[in-house]
Amino acid sequence: RTEIKPRLPQATILHHEQYSAAAEPDAVARYDLDGVHFDDYFYPYAVAGEDYPDEETYASHSDGSTPIQDWRRGNIDALVREILDLATSRSRVVVGFTGPPGAGKTTVARRATLELADRLGDAHIGYLPMDGFHLATPMLHLLRRTERRGAQDTFDVDGFVATLRRAATPDTEVYAPDFDHNLGEPIAASALIPATARIVVVEGNYLAFDGAWAPVRRLIDRMWFVDLPDAIRHERLLARHVATGRSVDDALEWIRSVDDPNAAQIRATQSRCDATLDATTID
Repeated sequence: RTEIKPRLPQATILHHEQYSAAAEPDAVARYDLDGVHFDDYFYPYAVAGEDYPDEETYASHSDGSTPIQDWRRGNIDALVREILDLATSRSRVVVGFTGPPGAGKTTVARRATLELADRLGDAHIGYLPMDGFHLATPMLHLLRRTERRGAQDTFDVDGFVATLRRAATPDTEVYAPDFDHNLGEPIAASALIPATARIVVVEGNYLAFDGAWAPVRRLIDRMWFVDLPDAIRHERLLARHVATGRSVDDALEWIRSVDDPNAAQIRATQSRCDATLDATTID
């Protein structure tokens, strides 16, 4: 496992000399590549009232001539370049983003998906969120798991594994569920992974778990663990829960009794990921 902040010189694994020296001649020799065209830059969006404590890393790993916002944007660019490099070696590649609740994995995954789609075209990118496999509220009531929504046993694990296995198969079109945050429910067949997709981006809490989840890790070619300091995670989670109608006290209790126990279990799987992405370096 390699632990990284994405703008560090050693962060982009495929740019490290021990990889690039071997990979570049191999790619040219084995694949009919015309080139890779980068035609725009992704400008990440600032979040009102939030700040990211990455000034020390910025000071250590930039010459100060680039504004910190552009430096952060470059972190996304480096991540996307690594995924594109990986995709040149096969007809379909699956990349994953996991991490504890509130760490920013969905934000990173969606930004990477948008940037990849801008560069390759929508027809060549698929997106598969684990949240689409939440059990619906009536089922949670039936199973008496409503107060633990988000825990491992509140997802359709077998359905997720089966869908991911199809999504990892080249030239396969897949209809997948997504989660509607306005309704607070999963919606069947609301996402499409086209048959022409070369890259499928997967994100979710439990991608590196054992047991019924174990096949997931084997189906993902490269996985990043996205993390944040707990103080920032808790602020984000509090705002998220209050926005859905919980009182501050109820939200804090949910963080204590549900989110943090889940976070501890998820962090125990960090060593099964290929690299760790410090989300404080991405605005």
